Amino acid sequence: MAGDDRLFEVSVDLPPVTETWPPFSVERLLVQKAPVKREGQVKSIPYFAKSIAYDDIVRVVLDRERNELMYDGVVRESGHSTVRILLKDDRAPAALSELLTGLGCRWETTTVPSHWAVDVPPPVPYAALRARLAELESHRLIEFEEGAISSAHRAQLT
Repeated sequence: MAGDDRLFEVSVDLPPVTETWPPFSVERLLVQKAPVKREGQVKSIPYFAKSIAYDDIVRVVLDRERNELMYDGVVRESGHSTVRILLKDDRAPAALSELLTGLGCRWETTTVPSHWAVDVPPPVPYAALRARLAELESHRLIEFEEGAISSAHRAQLT
């Protein structure tokens, strides 16, 4: 990718949902420097952080105490959405990768291969994707969570 030298990590504090989830207190996102000072464009798919999607423009602040750059909110959404999927059955990866690839979605996995973070680009018919994910979930092949749904994708659900 051109401009890789302008990539940096931004830390996002993760509030606990349960005693064991999320498994970390901080997620670090890869962000590309934006033309506006203290802003950057997200270049990774969030695994745990909510309300952030690929290519969103985010505000960044320096936490001097922790000596790290911290996420301070979304400035402008990109139109992308983030969905997280937990694979529950050995048949799930093939069905899921076929579905996601066919729609033009990308995904990343954590060190746990059954945990997928999915980027849903703006042109994807989100209502159809969501219905298919719900169907896979009803068959106990996956569990899914909507981490960040863009305004455009949200509008398809009404």
